Amino acid sequence: MQQFKSLQRLLIFYASTLLVMLLLYYVTFFDGLRHHSEQHSIDTFHALQYSITEHAAPIDVEIEKILKQPAFDHISYQLILMMPSGQTYIHRKTRPNESAFTTVTFPTVNAATFSKDNQSAYTVSSSALTGTIKLESGHQVYIVLRYEPLTVEWTSYRYWLPLTVALILFFIALFYMLHRRTNWGAANSLH
Repeated sequence: MQQFKSLQRLLIFYASTLLVMLLLYYVTFFDGLRHHSEQHSIDTFHALQYSITEHAAPIDVEIEKILKQPAFDHISYQLILMMPSGQTYIHRKTRPNESAFTTVTFPTVNAATFSKDNQSAYTVSSSALTGTIKLESGHQVYIVLRYEPLTVEWTSYRYWLPLTVALILFFIALFYMLHRRTNWGAANSLH
């Protein structure tokens, strides 16, 4: 009987090890996807900053041309262009599966986070990047870039392969344990 209990403990240990490894895989995988989305928003902010600072005094039409570039196609954003005169232009775009921007928000960015040329700064939160671009001409651009939502494509092998391998390994261990139990039971009945 002691042998059966040790087999049960071994199976429980093996199953819990597989479960922990599977959990760690999915946690790190989705964390990597989130970090990729954050980095994509940071890269988009820098591309937008570069495009805007190419113009000495950007006007609304130039901003619209910049936002029609392919790099900004699949991004949800709210961009506020404030002219030195106080005239303000607002550009918004949301992905089809997201809620629209409900309010106009001017991001507040600490002065300490501004870059060395004192032109731009951004902060990263859990759902969006908010930033400010200041030009020497007095123009200011306030931007909110939402991260891409995590989409799970269950047809991709990256999602189902680790689960399948873990289940196969568990069933192999279970079959091995049952086979050992049967062999021990047969050996004990002969004595």
